[in-house]
Amino acid sequence: MEFMQTEHLNIRRMRPEDWSDLFKYLSDPESQKYQNKGAYTKKECIDEIYQMSQFNINWTVCLKSNNMAIGFITLQQVEPMNSRTFKLHFNFDENYLLNGFVKEANERMLQYAFEEMSAHRVVGVSCLQDTMTNKEYGKLQMRKEAVFQKAFTYRMNKYNKPVWWDIALFAILKDEWVQIIR
Repeated sequence: MEFMQTEHLNIRRMRPEDWSDLFKYLSDPESQKYQNKGAYTKKECIDEIYQMSQFNINWTVCLKSNNMAIGFITLQQVEPMNSRTFKLHFNFDENYLLNGFVKEANERMLQYAFEEMSAHRVVGVSCLQDTMTNKEYGKLQMRKEAVFQKAFTYRMNKYNKPVWWDIALFAILKDEWVQIIR
């Protein structure tokens, strides 16, 4: 599948040219403070979106009204492959977080994972301090299964010491999802 639609959104495979819309928020340190790479420079954004567009696991989410990219979603199968587990990750412009577009896009991705990719389980991982992302996983009725204390570090502080993040793991099983959509 190359393209999906929802009531308000077009969700399509990521393209290199998507960098220009996505750069608007990927370059903002505040909106990217919980993302592993932090804020992007223009060159970093162009390079990253180009690399991401080479894999069929990355989807750009666009408004139907003007086709502007407002975020992206990654849906990737994880090892072991026979577990049929997929990892859902999303990164959206903060201006579109509170209007339901993130939930709408992610619900469509769950439908795609369970109905078309034969997923048994979908997981999401986020920084515990990233309350907005954690709320979005909750809106999808994904349960918090675990919190891993000081599990990841992506940055150094001003003293060149690692900044450790607590990581939350969310999950939903196909059986649970089927009950939700009924």
